[in-house]
Amino acid sequence: MLITLGKLALENNALTRPKTLSLLAYLALEGRKPRSHARELLWGQASDAAASLRIALQQLRTAGVLLEEQKTLACAISCDASLLLEKLDAGDEAGAVALYSGVFLDGLQFDSSEFEEWVLVTRELITVRVTKAYLHLALIALEQADLPAASQHAIAAHGLSQTVPLESEDLLVLFGILEDCRHDLVVVVRQELLDLNIQIPDRSKVIVRNLPSAISGFVFRSEQAALETLVQNQRLITIVGYGGAGKSRLALEVLRGLPETHSTFFIPLESILEPTDVLSACLRAMSYRESTSEPLEQLKTQIGLKNIVLLLDNAEHLVSIGETLEHLLESCPNLKILLTSRERLGVLGETVFPLEGFADDESALELLDLACRRTGTNFVWHTKTAIKICNLLERFPLAIELAAALITVLPLEAILEALQQHLDALEAQGGRERHRSMRAVFNWSWSLLSNPQRLGLMRLATFRDGFSRVAALQVMNSNFTVIAALVAKSLVQNQQNGRYRLHPLIAQYSLEVLESIPKEAKSAKAAHAEVFLSWLEQNAPLVRTVQAGMVLGAFETDLENIKVAWGWLCEHPDLARFDRLQDVVSLFDARARFEEGVQLFEAAIQVLEPRMVLTEKTGAEDSELIQALGVLGINAAWLLHRYNSYEKATLYAEMVYDFSERLNDNFRLKILNVLGVISRTLLKLDLAIKYFTEMEDIANSNQNITRRAMAKHNIAEIYVFQGNYKKAIRFYNDALKIYKSTKNNMNLIYLELAVIQFYIFFEKNRISLEKMLLRNELAALKYKENHVLQMNKIYQIFFYTKNKNIKEAKRQAAYFVENFAFVSENTQVFYKIALSELKIYEMDYVSAEKEILFSIKKSIEKNLPLPLQFSLYILANLFILKNEIEKVITVLQFLYGQKILNHWVEEKASDLIKKNNLMFDKISDNTKAMALFE
Repeated sequence: MLITLGKLALENNALTRPKTLSLLAYLALEGRKPRSHARELLWGQASDAAASLRIALQQLRTAGVLLEEQKTLACAISCDASLLLEKLDAGDEAGAVALYSGVFLDGLQFDSSEFEEWVLVTRELITVRVTKAYLHLALIALEQADLPAASQHAIAAHGLSQTVPLESEDLLVLFGILEDCRHDLVVVVRQELLDLNIQIPDRSKVIVRNLPSAISGFVFRSEQAALETLVQNQRLITIVGYGGAGKSRLALEVLRGLPETHSTFFIPLESILEPTDVLSACLRAMSYRESTSEPLEQLKTQIGLKNIVLLLDNAEHLVSIGETLEHLLESCPNLKILLTSRERLGVLGETVFPLEGFADDESALELLDLACRRTGTNFVWHTKTAIKICNLLERFPLAIELAAALITVLPLEAILEALQQHLDALEAQGGRERHRSMRAVFNWSWSLLSNPQRLGLMRLATFRDGFSRVAALQVMNSNFTVIAALVAKSLVQNQQNGRYRLHPLIAQYSLEVLESIPKEAKSAKAAHAEVFLSWLEQNAPLVRTVQAGMVLGAFETDLENIKVAWGWLCEHPDLARFDRLQDVVSLFDARARFEEGVQLFEAAIQVLEPRMVLTEKTGAEDSELIQALGVLGINAAWLLHRYNSYEKATLYAEMVYDFSERLNDNFRLKILNVLGVISRTLLKLDLAIKYFTEMEDIANSNQNITRRAMAKHNIAEIYVFQGNYKKAIRFYNDALKIYKSTKNNMNLIYLELAVIQFYIFFEKNRISLEKMLLRNELAALKYKENHVLQMNKIYQIFFYTKNKNIKEAKRQAAYFVENFAFVSENTQVFYKIALSELKIYEMDYVSAEKEILFSIKKSIEKNLPLPLQFSLYILANLFILKNEIEKVITVLQFLYGQKILNHWVEEKASDLIKKNNLMFDKISDNTKAMALFE
């Protein structure tokens, strides 16, 4: 054994070098440390620190007392100071004081200020804890009327106070013990109290507080004030939260802050195995001698009318004690009981105070910073990375403390990466067994669950980012009592909106257990996938109905679960199901989640393409496979087009077009529409007309009226680009008549929106335009078509600006900002164009230029030709108003440098040139123009 109390020596060993033994003592108390840390700590001032460390390590190896792993060191033998602290932690105060044989590392000389500071802090900690143990043993001896033993312990405590002075409250306790023992030393202690100006109270009214001392700083929590109010007004309070939420620390801090009207007693229950032993633990903590009478009756007698607060810590495995505590409270009117637990007691008189992680980033960061600095390591602080770490751990204090312990071996970025990979990263040396790692925390909670509860928690781990009660019951294949029990045990969080979730670390732990049972894991994941794939089948077709708002809201809420379910489908392909899920694209489209939708469809295509290649090689015909690939390809192409990835969209669309003749006409109509839209967007107008004309011919032949109207709508927009407004309006009107005759309201409001855009930008039929805008807005509200409503509001800004109704234009702009938290980038560009027009009419040229430059940048980034042309024309007009003619010419050169101009934009630009007598060569100076947009 390594002796550090009273002297520094290694039992049964000739090794006596102080520095070498000092290193061993440091490792024994602090746990495994990096070699570099040990070298700097003890030999930082040496001329050859590395050599000094090598000599010391060789001596420790020879003595057989060193554990080495790569770059770290640890002590391989027991140490008297470590054993003493372990006994104190376990509540064995008598065993601890028996080990105390003198001051920690007494007489040791130092040449390292850092090591000296560590010795002094450790020496003070051990001395204070041993002193408090002696005082507590003295109080117990007094209760048992053993005055000699009480005196002996009190004298020992006073002797230690000469090394580390007692706190005032401990000095008062010592005075009381000596007075009761009638020991002569009481005169000395009385004088010490008087010298410190401490009033000696009437001992009949002394308030006792046996709360453990804090050994680290407390980070303020926003919940503290609410708990303080509860403790003042309620009598039975349970702080409920998962392990590591900081329940015990918060409870102690609240009790320390109470006014001195109540005695407070801390009763740790983690080592108490039976509910019947809780009351005996209370008697021991309060220094009451146990007798032959029942503990409940004895407590009632001892507490009586006294003002007392009992803190019962870690009571989750003893919740059946609830009724007994209620009986105790009924008999002792001034008693209050505060518990910390992962599960509520469930009795009528209980007030539950739920506690999770820190409510804000600021407090979590403060704890992370404090914990990192306690390691004594110099580290580089990156706030963004630190916030990611705290949020990944959902700001749980214990998890943050454990993560901070990694700073001795890893930088913050590496800690974040380690935590994202596995919860075993959250493990520290020393401390209470249950709090040494998050896995230890989970193991304790797991041990308290019934088998149905364990199975339920494992299956719930298949969810991502929360789940509804209905979905949970389907995946669990169980009843609601299991969920209720898991919520009560703080393992499942009730989000108060009909949904539940698991803390990410709990989910990771539970999923690991599930994966260790392959049959159960497969069943649970299949059940999870079935829930969300069935939901998609039933609800995706409703996106173009009055139920769209509800469906899209549910889609957003469960998007992560939907992705997991789709992944399962890709791993276990069901061709018929892919076909049934062809409307899923509308969900991603409506919520502008283009990239995420593409990822899903491409993942499925990659699974099915090899089967298609094999089928074609063998000459076999697999209609189900062709249909599934067709659905996936066309949906990927559509979303890629919406995401402005036109080249890739064309590849997928042409892939499907190549085998579309082997599918039915309805499918061919879809792919022709997609190819036509992509070609039109790329301003390949002749090719677009070819696709739309073929689409119209097929629609006529099989009497598909809706697709026929859609083809006419698309052709109308091509005529707009070409400046043939007469033909454009004729095709628009044909499409409108068809949609009205079929009462296809969803397609009708989208077509009306296109006609409104035409009328606004090309200044046609402005008389009835206001009525059309209002009718379209009401229809969008009725059918919950958010995108239509957004664009309608933008067109209203344009309309009222052009009609010089600036007040109404500003009102519509304000409505847009207040009501649309999320808009696609395309919509945002159009809004900025409308806003720039408004600002120009208000003569706010600075704001107008800011808005229009934003729209130009986004149009260039996202390859949006039409918004880009509109924006350039408006910018040129703005520069004319500001009399910045050189800039006008540069912008117009850039505008005419575009390969194809929208006819209307070209007309307007030409009018601008003639009106202002501008002369320039129509060759774009892209470098000069781009410099304007920076």
